[in-house]
Amino acid sequence: MQRNNDDMSIEPKATRKTLASDAEAIFRRGVAAVQPRRLIERAVQFSSDAAHDVNLLLGTEWLKLDDYQRFVVVGAGKASGAMAAALVELLQPRLSLGQELLGWVNVPDDCQDLAGPVRIHRSRPAGSNLPTDRVVAGTREIVALVDSLTPSDLCFCLVSGGGSALLAWPVEGVSLMDKRQASQLLAARGATIQQLNRFRRQLSQVKGGRLVTRQQAGKFISLILSDVLGDPLELIASGPTVIDPTNTPESARAVLSELGIAWNDLPASIRRHLQPVEPDDIPQPAGRPVVNLLVGSLEIAVAAAAEEARARGYEATTEIQARTEVTAFEEGQRLADWIVGCGQTGEPSQPKNGQSTCLISGGEPVVKLCADPGLGGRNQELVLSGLARLLAAETESVSLPSDFCLLSAGTDGEDGTTTAAGARIDGDFITHCRDLRLDPTPYLQGNDSYRFFAHAGGLVLTGPTGTNVGDLRVVLRGGQGTKGENQLN
Repeated sequence: MQRNNDDMSIEPKATRKTLASDAEAIFRRGVAAVQPRRLIERAVQFSSDAAHDVNLLLGTEWLKLDDYQRFVVVGAGKASGAMAAALVELLQPRLSLGQELLGWVNVPDDCQDLAGPVRIHRSRPAGSNLPTDRVVAGTREIVALVDSLTPSDLCFCLVSGGGSALLAWPVEGVSLMDKRQASQLLAARGATIQQLNRFRRQLSQVKGGRLVTRQQAGKFISLILSDVLGDPLELIASGPTVIDPTNTPESARAVLSELGIAWNDLPASIRRHLQPVEPDDIPQPAGRPVVNLLVGSLEIAVAAAAEEARARGYEATTEIQARTEVTAFEEGQRLADWIVGCGQTGEPSQPKNGQSTCLISGGEPVVKLCADPGLGGRNQELVLSGLARLLAAETESVSLPSDFCLLSAGTDGEDGTTTAAGARIDGDFITHCRDLRLDPTPYLQGNDSYRFFAHAGGLVLTGPTGTNVGDLRVVLRGGQGTKGENQLN
């Protein structure tokens, strides 16, 4: 591998307070816990028996490497390149003469990982969540490898968040442009990742389990890193290796109804494809069984972040977002309430006996776009919404704590189509905005949070992290300096 992603750096600031430094360290600890190398090493274990045969433990099943001639690695996602590099590093030295290791993995352009004989195919621009012609070309290569599998092959499929846009081959009669247009329409209406993937998998030759419908491998193992709340395997990267009987045109059309999207707003080719079909017309699996193993999720990152917070002396509370449809604006307002001391998170944010408190929150809120959106992402919009709430509270004579920090960032190092992972505010930032008379409201209304923070400061810049399990929010409140217990109305 080209670098150690544990050593990420965040935009320096000369006047950074202790809580801000702690928030960044807590976030980094969460990201480090879900680095693919760690997850793959835990999921893929080897041992040698008395006959010196090398055995591989996957889940609860032991496999003997000598039973296979070829070891094929395929996959797609923001973390799949790092997953492939870790797997190759573990597997390659244990192969015997005559055994072959090969493969193909689709990744974003900014992926820095190398995986020896496994091709790392950089196939879409960084910060984009839409498939490209290069993605389709790479997907065809992956399908060709999967279709070539025989009973003497052991295949690993590496799936991670971002895989929906990195493993794409539209169904016959639907163009890539039409599929991109439909995805953009759903995203603009505030579609959750669950809704997007329920819709997208019906337009794909590989999603919804279709990648593996014909495979004939001796063993096919899918290692999955989740970025979807609740870890539904059929929706992570749109479930390319998970056969799901609910993957029907009716399911896709239901998403349109849920989002209030008119049927005629879709491209004509997609409307034709989503016409009702008879049950007998739904593709059925014809290949050998697939083993799908979850190797990592947001819960791991949240737990590690909380461990770091407690090590730094904070009384830490954790939560995972329960409602998939919650907006970044709503979440920012709620976390601002927690800072002031009237949060509804299960435990109050008021420090006990002078001890500082911490809330680690994981999830992926949605953003509903205006007619002419600016630049930003859900994490930056969340923090900007929290800032607006706190500034408004001051005008209502609500006393704010003098020592707090709110940080929200993507574990993949990306937020929307910007170069930032998210944003951070603290007590100094509130003073800065007040002194300069900076008003976040028009930036919120225009979905232009990136330009606000680029001007005022506060962007969290990590670069690509090599992993992706969703977003982490770190909210800290110091044990000293609170000015009162007034609540927001």
